[in-house]
Amino acid sequence: MRTLKCTGAVVLLLSISSFAGLSGKSGNDSKATFNSFTVGPALPIGGTAVMTRPETDPPANPPTDPLMRSLKSGWEAGWTFFGKPFLSSDNALSGLAFGGKVSYSRWNRDSTWTPVTILGVQGIVRYYIPPVIKQVDLFGQAGAGWFIGEYGFFDPDTLDRSSATQERIVTKGQNWLGVHFGVGMNADVVEVLPVITVVATKSKLSTWLSLNLGMTF
Repeated sequence: MRTLKCTGAVVLLLSISSFAGLSGKSGNDSKATFNSFTVGPALPIGGTAVMTRPETDPPANPPTDPLMRSLKSGWEAGWTFFGKPFLSSDNALSGLAFGGKVSYSRWNRDSTWTPVTILGVQGIVRYYIPPVIKQVDLFGQAGAGWFIGEYGFFDPDTLDRSSATQERIVTKGQNWLGVHFGVGMNADVVEVLPVITVVATKSKLSTWLSLNLGMTF
């Protein structure tokens, strides 16, 4: 069911992007739809420490180490697709673009075998400012949508430390809402796009900065 929902969301966003691109075709048949593939480090923002080995009940004497652990730096890969519906307009609207973004982000914590992974499907708005430097395009981007994963940044350990074998705990996938915003640059086909993403995971907001580098064509 999760796969069907994700596929449906991607198809819907692709349809919106394609429509925007087709409606933006100018008289000289210039390109109006684009794809961007990026990858880069994903750095958690704010404290991410959680207790990965709970205290015993009643508390041990002397107390056990609760093993507070934070997330390591991770990585994110993304596919962004968009169209420019007002490309033929000779005004500020010509820099406006609509589309979607599909991303996969992953982090590890020292005390667990299970990574924190989040898959995102978002609608986006991108705006290119009038060119300042030849062949360099500056833009801002914002998006919002649906994120799925098993664990957020502040969920407890994914190992059952009450068992002798410390078996992995498997939880049902969770659905969250989230947003992102950032500023970027295109130089020919090269794209640089730092993005801050905020996801409303179960216990607290999970927030990270991804430093994306890729290609647009």
